[in-house]
Amino acid sequence: MGQRQMESNAKYQFIALDIQKKIGVEYLIGHLLPPEPELERIYGCSRATVRNAIEFLARLGYVEKGRGIGTIVKIPDLVFDQSKPISFTEEMSWRGINHHSDIKKFALIRDERIASELCVSPCSEIRQISRMRYVEGMPSIFEESYLPAIQFADLAQESIVNFGLYDTFARSAGVFKIAVNEFYQPVLSGVIESQLLQIPIDSPIIKIFRHATSNNTIIEYTEAFAHPTNYQVNISMRRG
Repeated sequence: MGQRQMESNAKYQFIALDIQKKIGVEYLIGHLLPPEPELERIYGCSRATVRNAIEFLARLGYVEKGRGIGTIVKIPDLVFDQSKPISFTEEMSWRGINHHSDIKKFALIRDERIASELCVSPCSEIRQISRMRYVEGMPSIFEESYLPAIQFADLAQESIVNFGLYDTFARSAGVFKIAVNEFYQPVLSGVIESQLLQIPIDSPIIKIFRHATSNNTIIEYTEAFAHPTNYQVNISMRRG
């Protein structure tokens, strides 16, 4: 990807994030975003960049294009139902926290145990993606994600680095609606987890198991280890 293209991507994502932060405050739910020419003036950018930002927000469910009336501000079903964004990248951006991820492994494997978690044939090829997540420059989560390779044959490592896994799902495979179920288990760190998270052996950590589904089909299984202090989980619950 050329430097100009990377700068263009960064610009529309910055605009999308800025608009996202203003939703519910400056841009009210059910009302219209300012028209594209006004957004061009506000952000000092081209019409194409504004449209890319709006399309990005639409994929995440924050806006909806209304034929002949403009762009309507809405609450994504996921955020409304779960009280927070779905992915690490979205969550950190939503909270305004500096973060980045390093891909440690991007490979095709065969593993019967993982295949059973994905509900695919035991001999199926599986895409393994190992990532270290950093928050404010500190190692916070080590994730090993597994995907059915046949469903994501065109998945590119560069796209995951630039946009995150779930946005890449949308870009490469047209997967927009995702439901996530996570299970948290307190454990003590072993040698490998301690080395990865840079903590003493037998430190208390959280092991996370995640299944992501789309249209009632499992598209991702992840096992992760979270640092005891560098990454904190806030779970909101409600009744009625």
